[in-house]
Amino acid sequence: MVKMRYNLFNGNGDVAKSREAAYQLNKSKDIRDRAYQMLEQSTRLSWSAMELANQQNQFLEQHVDASARTVMAYEKQFKIGQRTLLDVLNTENELFEARKSYLQAHYNGILAKYRVLNATGQLLAEMRIDLADNWTQSVK
Repeated sequence: MVKMRYNLFNGNGDVAKSREAAYQLNKSKDIRDRAYQMLEQSTRLSWSAMELANQQNQFLEQHVDASARTVMAYEKQFKIGQRTLLDVLNTENELFEARKSYLQAHYNGILAKYRVLNATGQLLAEMRIDLADNWTQSVK
């Protein structure tokens, strides 16, 4: 003998609860997928920014070296009367701007590296930061 209990007078509440649970499950999956896509995109952008900053550093370092040599040459030429003071000041300003650009690209590269490490979950390990034991325990 088979016994079955089914409440016919609940207005299909069981079906509605089942549909609500399925909806919530799909909603949670969509949120998870969106978060994963955003993380992946952020990681790719940070990686690209890090590579770009490293490439820029090479060129900007050469620019700083060339500007420094130019300043020294212009100062020598100024002493013998071949250059004006304005020429020397312009080259010193160019050297200042080159150094500023180099430092900005250098620190942008460091920041991008930290963003990549954060996105990949390696930031704390790279910085040698130990987590307290209660931080790694799961919430019950």
